[in-house]
Amino acid sequence: MITPLELRKTILRLPKRKAPGKDEITNATLTKLPKNFIQAITTLYNGILQTGHFPEAWKQGKVIVIPKPGKDKRLPSSYRPITLLSHVAKLFERLLLRRLVPHLPLRVEQFGFCGDHSMTLQLARVINHLASEHNNKRCTVGVFLDMEKAFNRV
Repeated sequence: MITPLELRKTILRLPKRKAPGKDEITNATLTKLPKNFIQAITTLYNGILQTGHFPEAWKQGKVIVIPKPGKDKRLPSSYRPITLLSHVAKLFERLLLRRLVPHLPLRVEQFGFCGDHSMTLQLARVINHLASEHNNKRCTVGVFLDMEKAFNRV
């Protein structure tokens, strides 16, 4: 069960300057909610946990496009789409994630979406492995997947 105190603490840790989704509710607005609204949202979130029904409106986003620097603005491929989702929905997901993470062990090979892991650190690990295998006169095979345009379609 989510408590009003847990919800309030999570709201206060939200990033302040994020663009709102279709509902136009900002994180700044959430930080100013009175206690009775916090209680109502807590009841709503606990209802979602009990029923397993996630509101359809929270699954919809507002798509904006950001021009890629140095690209021809006349070409659709010169823009990066961004989907702005409801902060109320993202707040619920944050609370849910806090409950799930302890039960989802990460593999040591995973670097994406992990705190304290960077592309540079992963690259250093790969180079170290390649050098070690080369020094031991062993071959190493690498399979690389180019995901550059994997998310260019909305």
